[in-house]
Amino acid sequence: MKKSQSLTRLTTCRLTLTETLWSFVLVLFIAIPANSDPATLPHIHSGCSIYDSVGTLLAKVPGLRCLFFADGSYLSGDQDELVYFDATNIAKWNRPLTTHHLLTLTKAGHVLVGSSSRLKIRNSWFRTDVLHLVDLKTGKSIHQFDFGSIKSWIEKGEEKRMDASYDYSPRSKSLSEVTQEVSHMNSYYEIPELDPGVEKSPGLRAGSIIVNFIGASRLFILDQKLSHVVGRIDLGPLRSKHDVQVERAGTLLIYGNVASENPPITRGLRYDLRKKRQVAQWPAAEPTFFAPVAGSIQILPDGHVFMSDLSAGPRALEFDQRGTLVKEISLGPKFDASQTPNGLQEAKRLDLSAFLKNHRAL
Repeated sequence: MKKSQSLTRLTTCRLTLTETLWSFVLVLFIAIPANSDPATLPHIHSGCSIYDSVGTLLAKVPGLRCLFFADGSYLSGDQDELVYFDATNIAKWNRPLTTHHLLTLTKAGHVLVGSSSRLKIRNSWFRTDVLHLVDLKTGKSIHQFDFGSIKSWIEKGEEKRMDASYDYSPRSKSLSEVTQEVSHMNSYYEIPELDPGVEKSPGLRAGSIIVNFIGASRLFILDQKLSHVVGRIDLGPLRSKHDVQVERAGTLLIYGNVASENPPITRGLRYDLRKKRQVAQWPAAEPTFFAPVAGSIQILPDGHVFMSDLSAGPRALEFDQRGTLVKEISLGPKFDASQTPNGLQEAKRLDLSAFLKNHRAL
């Protein structure tokens, strides 16, 4: 792959964060693509890596899921802890916490963190999901919601109990004895301000949190304080899905891993809650692809649709508004599909120029 001509500096350093926790190598390419325009979102954020718009690796920091900030600091999570680093790679705080899937930022500057807990059912331990709202300054949970507290959810167990053979569960010290789970939360986003006149579904209010689970047709909506469920949305047969977001128009943006079954095809979907059906899809026609696990979706400023794909990658795909594939970007060497790499699910196009400029590797 051709390297960016604007690549100017490579810094490599090794740091020990604490006496008892992990040490790592930070590789940071301080580079901003030539002719970058904030409106074009010149970077691709995938897990704890930053790429330019053609897939050249610009920065990689430790962890499995990260948030990057304009002052050069970043938040990093893995199976066993959550750590906030300043611009010089000094840990400002860390806390033991099993994290999985996403770190998402709220309008107030707090962070939604997916975590896990144990639940004992008939003498066996099961994994279930906990959603935390974390204060970035202190690392403490302001609010949290344990989905194991929903009796009807646990009794049905997503209508089947799934083998918890996911990478974040067996490798977590706190969940080493867990072999099954009763829920599998994979996305959680704050609902944005909705357009005037939008007919609101029950609980669909700005500031509430929409939560998606794989293998379940239901979406849950939590209040801002994560104290209780304020709404549920049933998507019928659409059970295999990721990265569900509410758009300002009140529609849902969905990464449908199995959007159709014969043959299985993955598509990005826009779902109209009032009409209870999809109203747009990407890709609209051939060529199609099938990504049975993970996946992210984003509407770009020009109306194009950005999606990630693990089936032939990792790679990122961009479709125009008609659903025609216009760009394919490789995000690393092809891997064994049975070893899904962490992070690609939340791949998004962003402008991370300020982070790249202000982060100072030791």
